[in-house]
Amino acid sequence: MYPNFLKMLIFLVWFSIRTLLLTSMLKCQSKGQTYAHAFLGIAAQDIGPFIPKEIYVLVAKRNKIFLVYAPTTIEVSEIQECKMEWDKFEKKRSEAFNVYRSSQLKNKKAINDSFRYEKQGFETYYRCYGKEVKNQEFFIALKRQAQSIVDRLQKE
Repeated sequence: MYPNFLKMLIFLVWFSIRTLLLTSMLKCQSKGQTYAHAFLGIAAQDIGPFIPKEIYVLVAKRNKIFLVYAPTTIEVSEIQECKMEWDKFEKKRSEAFNVYRSSQLKNKKAINDSFRYEKQGFETYYRCYGKEVKNQEFFIALKRQAQSIVDRLQKE
């Protein structure tokens, strides 16, 4: 489907911003040798149940490669099922952190557990969001926005 160089580029882009790409919205090959891949995501320095508000579009056309970022043009809402998953891990994280704090910062297992629960909660939340977002009413509008970006880049 994709030439090897494009597969590698998609992997490098995904790897460098892997924590913010939630779901693939669009994959297409059209008009000869144009390839496109769009993602819904968010850029953040911290981890948490953030609602994605950005679209990333990768387009390879002949000898040019474009990576475009655009804020979503519609309101993207929280998915309660995914927030509940985050909350379960946040509760465990908080309890482990309280154990660490009550040990006068000596219980290393408790702090490591706290970090682990936070990471697991983050991964679970985004895995859930990436799966469930495709069933939300606003997803169709997001796909239209991504397709619009691809269409404009194909005119270049």
